[in-house]
Amino acid sequence: MIGVSFYPGIVDKEKPSLEKVLQHFTHIVEIAEIKHVMIGADFADYIAWDPEEVGPDFKSTPTLRG
Repeated sequence: MIGVSFYPGIVDKEKPSLEKVLQHFTHIVEIAEIKHVMIGADFADYIAWDPEEVGPDFKSTPTLRG
C-alpha cells in the first residue's frame, strides 16, 4: 500500500499544486496498480507545529494551490 500525500512540502517544495498531486498519484498507479494506492491528504490544520521540531524552512500555514 502506498499513500499519496497532499502535504505541500512533499508534493513540491517550490510550487505545490493539485496538478502535481495528481501526477504523483498517476505515477504510483502506473508502478503499483490502483488497488495499492491510498489517499493520505493529511489536512492537519489543527496541529500546532513546533518550529524547532520541523525545521527553520517550515511555513506555519502551508498551502496547496489548485
